[in-house]
This record gives sequence, structure tokens and C-alpha cells, in this order.
Amino acid sequence: MNGHDFADRLCEFMGWTSNPKKSSDGGIDAWTSNDIPIQIKNHRNKVGRPDIQKFIGALNGAEKGLFVAWDFTPSAWDYVVEAKESHKKTVEFIKIEEILGDILIDSDKKMEIEKLLLDRVSS
Repeated sequence: MNGHDFADRLCEFMGWTSNPKKSSDGGIDAWTSNDIPIQIKNHRNKVGRPDIQKFIGALNGAEKGLFVAWDFTPSAWDYVVEAKESHKKTVEFIKIEEILGDILIDSDKKMEIEKLLLDRVSS
């Protein structure tokens, strides 16, 4: 699933407001009900410091933001501490598996479930 579709579905699941701009969105994919900006990354690479720096730049007047991704590098975690001290910006990290939890299954498990369902249908 492409990043925009994934962000839209995650926003719907969480009750967040999705940014209608899909390109040139300034780095903001959505907002919480309290108008906290959110960045959502749907790639399996860990999010690093450069991504966090861009997001903090996109926060403009907002003092807080949420960054949702599969995982984060140690330098991303370090930069969040630094940004809070030097820029007075707080960025909270949320891992996608914390949101979706048990909904997520790996491809082997998916194939196993599909086989079981096919076996039941053909019986």
C-alpha cells in the first residue's frame, strides 16, 4: 500500500484528521483531535535524525508533534531530546505496531490463514 493510502487508513482507524494535501503537505500528514501535527511513515527503514529534523521544521508554531513509523534509529531518539532542549519542540514517537498490535500478521502467518480458509471452503 502506498504511503498516502496507509496514512489515510491509519488516520481513519485512530480518528485523526488526514491532511487533504498529499504532496507539498509541508511534512504534516494529519492532526489529532487536539490539532497536534502528525507525520506518518510507512516504510520498513528506521526513521532517522534527518526525518525528525524535517518534521520539527514543519511544526512551525506548534510546540508538539507525533511521528508514527515502524521503527526509529538511535540518532532519531537522541535528536528528540536535543530538539526539546534547543528548539522547545516535543516530538512523541509512536510505533505502528503499538497502534495496530494484534491486527498485524507476518506474510507466513497470512499464507497459513489463507490456506486454512481455502481448506474449509473446499471441504
